[in-house]
Amino acid sequence: MDENSRSRSDLSRTAEYPHPATQIVSRRPSWWSRAMLDNWAWEIGAAVLCLGILVAIAGILFAYDHHEVPDLPDGLTINAIISFLATLAHATLMVILAAALRQEKWLWFIDQPRPLNTVDTFEEASRGPYGSLLLLASFRGSLRALLAAFVTILALGFEPLIQQLVLVQVREVPINSTPASIRTPTSYEESVIGNLGGSSLSLNALIGAFGGAAGAIPDPICPSGNCTWPAYNTLALCTVCQDVTDQVLTSGEPFNINLTSHLETFAQSNDSSSSTTWSPTYALPHGNNLTVDVTLDLDLASSVQWFISYPRRSVWPLNIDRTADSDWASTWDNETYAGIPSPLFAMGYIDTIISADYSALTLQNATECSFTPCVRTMDTEVRSGVTRANITATNYGHVIIYETQPDGQVWSGWNALVNGTTYSMYDHGTFDVQGHAYLLIQALRIALEGNTTYSIGGYWYPDPEQEAEQGFTFNSTTFSQTDGPWSSAGQQAIDGSGNFSDVVDGVGRALTGRFQQLEDTVAVGTSLRSEAVIVVRWAWIAYPLALVVLGLGGLLLTILATHTKHMAVWKESTLPILYRFGGPSHEMPDPGFGTASAHMPAQAPGQERGHGQENWPLGPGPDGHHPPPLTPSFPIKFSNTIPVKDSNRVSSIVTQAADEQVQLRRRGTVWVLDSAPREAEHEAVKHETDRDRDKEKFRSKAKPKTKSWFRGRLRSEDANATQTQTVVPVPVHRPGQEGTWI
Repeated sequence: MDENSRSRSDLSRTAEYPHPATQIVSRRPSWWSRAMLDNWAWEIGAAVLCLGILVAIAGILFAYDHHEVPDLPDGLTINAIISFLATLAHATLMVILAAALRQEKWLWFIDQPRPLNTVDTFEEASRGPYGSLLLLASFRGSLRALLAAFVTILALGFEPLIQQLVLVQVREVPINSTPASIRTPTSYEESVIGNLGGSSLSLNALIGAFGGAAGAIPDPICPSGNCTWPAYNTLALCTVCQDVTDQVLTSGEPFNINLTSHLETFAQSNDSSSSTTWSPTYALPHGNNLTVDVTLDLDLASSVQWFISYPRRSVWPLNIDRTADSDWASTWDNETYAGIPSPLFAMGYIDTIISADYSALTLQNATECSFTPCVRTMDTEVRSGVTRANITATNYGHVIIYETQPDGQVWSGWNALVNGTTYSMYDHGTFDVQGHAYLLIQALRIALEGNTTYSIGGYWYPDPEQEAEQGFTFNSTTFSQTDGPWSSAGQQAIDGSGNFSDVVDGVGRALTGRFQQLEDTVAVGTSLRSEAVIVVRWAWIAYPLALVVLGLGGLLLTILATHTKHMAVWKESTLPILYRFGGPSHEMPDPGFGTASAHMPAQAPGQERGHGQENWPLGPGPDGHHPPPLTPSFPIKFSNTIPVKDSNRVSSIVTQAADEQVQLRRRGTVWVLDSAPREAEHEAVKHETDRDRDKEKFRSKAKPKTKSWFRGRLRSEDANATQTQTVVPVPVHRPGQEGTWI
């Protein structure tokens, strides 16, 4: 057989029996592949799961809101559960957004030609926030795609803001089995024998004067160490002091002398000793005046020895008779002292000092103080064993003097009616030395009344040089209780403090504590225990919920756009971009090299179609061989337009892709990423029709025995040839060009 005959025979055999490289065997995809790849089942499932997780998070938090933190096994916490669910919800949301962006990638190429490198931009956007930011910056893609990219960036805050929902707070819950209590006296009741300070109030007053008031107040009963009480009323001793220094009037004989002149006069006299007294009187705005004595004593020996004695600090009653054991009710006045109208008892205080040249007695301070029973409304709590009490209201009541009762008794004292409860402190009779008001006044006088006497002295010599060598001064202090047999202990406290108002405050708190000790009336409170509770801040769920709504809405819009444009569901698949329509081909099929085209005839009756594809070559003919396709089709080039020397460099590929404009078009029934202009379609159809006609003639001559069979099949297929045109992309490798695709 000559060379031409062998070539024709080989070519005839090639036409009748296509080379395996040009054959694509139809294989029906599995149901799982169809379910996952050809529709939105996976994304819809992710959307349902995302919503379900959010509902689960809300349900868990709703169940534990304002409840004690649960004791979960193995140290598991509610925060860990919420964090895990938030991570899962975030992951499902990203699946939804990625699918929407990847499908939008293909939809973007339908409307008009776009740069091919846009594919990379969409792919990066579908992978995370960085790529989404680049997509937004490039402003490529539909509004749906930009929305999905924007939500992808905002989703960075999804999990942190979910965590903001849960706040663990420590709160206190009542312990009903162990109630708390605090004493709330309504009166002062104490039995004493005799007078002169026989009551326990005197001791408590002194304790308060020396700063021990805190120890005199009984502690509330609080078993748990944390307790609260509703507002309650209790009897107390209210004390108020006011500075009246600028209102004091001085009269009598003020001490204002020239000491040196006195000493010279005495030295020139024949007297061996001398004593001179000055008696200034100090009058406060109200109440009794105070007269003090300042004494200068002189003794003559080899020098003149001198002493000045003066009352440094003095305390006295203002609104009753100053006589010891006097009937207070018979001399009580109802003036206002320290801003308190008609207190049960008031006292005055002055502080004087000798000038530096010993020539004058100077008033440093004058204070008036009120002492009166009162009813205080208290807000008390115990925290960690420490009592905190706040006074919210005070009722000073009123003083009664010789008031006849229904039973004929005559009472003097104090009372107040608060919320239907009577608070009282009475003397029974005209002069009851064991009356409760009398005992209170006596205790205050014992603790505070009196004066502190200071003395200062020295030696004076007629010869100035001798005085400079031997002269000196000295000081001494004594304490005395004027006009009474009382102890001077309280005066020592006053002198040591130097602040009479502070001493008075301590005395008032100590006597209030004594009132509480003497009566068993109590206010019942609540014992508390601390527990950690979960507090849900529902406002924080708005942000992640909005992201989910936007993500699901974007996915729905993408699905609708895909359906409206009759676009296939390609999503993340990269295979469609590998097969692009490169224009009509004028080459014959060659099993070994050249441009490869695969063709499909219309489906014959009874021939099953593969899922997701159109018609494939029919079965074998009568001779058992597969016939070649006879219908017109479009050639698809699996090609790389990058020069061979740079084919492995991404930079070259990206640069070339940026210059290549592509568009998704329908070629027959198949979507193709088309780089050829639209008008090339008509030329391609005409060329393919002519080429198939030539193939038919060639096969008829090469195989006469099968001619009638092919013609019969041709007639049956020609009717559908113009209705179904499906492109089957087939890669063909050129011999001698390793690694190069065309």
